[in-house]
This record gives sequence, C-alpha cells and structure tokens, in this order.
Amino acid sequence: MIESSDDDMIRIWNFHSGEILNRIKMNNDGLFGICLLNNDYLFVGCGDSNIKIIDLTKGVVLNELKSHTNCVISVKIITFPKNDKYLISFGSDADQIKLWKISFI
Repeated sequence: MIESSDDDMIRIWNFHSGEILNRIKMNNDGLFGICLLNNDYLFVGCGDSNIKIIDLTKGVVLNELKSHTNCVISVKIITFPKNDKYLISFGSDADQIKLWKISFI
C-alpha cells in the first residue's frame, strides 16, 4: 500500500503486517493524488502544482511535469498495452483536468 500526505511524505506499507517498508521525503507543499504504474513508477500530484514521477526502485524523482497553476489533487493512468504508451489524467483544485501522453517508461 502506498500513502501520500500533506506532511510531504510518501510511505510504502506492507498491507498484511502494517509495517512501513520505505519512506520518501518530498518538498512540495503537500502530496495528494497518487497512482502506481507497473509497481516501479509513482505519479504524485503535489501542492506546488507539479506532478512528480518517482522511480520507486531507486527512490528518486525521474521527472517533474509542470502543468497546473493550483494543487494537483487527482492522478489516473490509462494504459494502452499493445504499444506500451500511457495516458495520464491530472486534476487540480482549479477545476481543470489535463491529459499527458507518456511513452518513455
């Protein structure tokens, strides 16, 4: 299980034991919408209006998408399995939804 919170921490939990397996500290004025891709990449909607793509195996931010002017509160991944491309939907608290095509992962 993966948790994001307004204390800028991402916590990865063992669902069965309740043990925290890993913590990743971010500096983003709160972390809100999250979505996991292939158990390796985490897309995080941040309070600073950006979207971070995190490599969970290395615990590092791979990329930062600068898209919104307000807090990003929702993230959704739609996969296209035939060609390994992804459509990512991000929603902000400014009543906006934006779509990104991702194919580098």
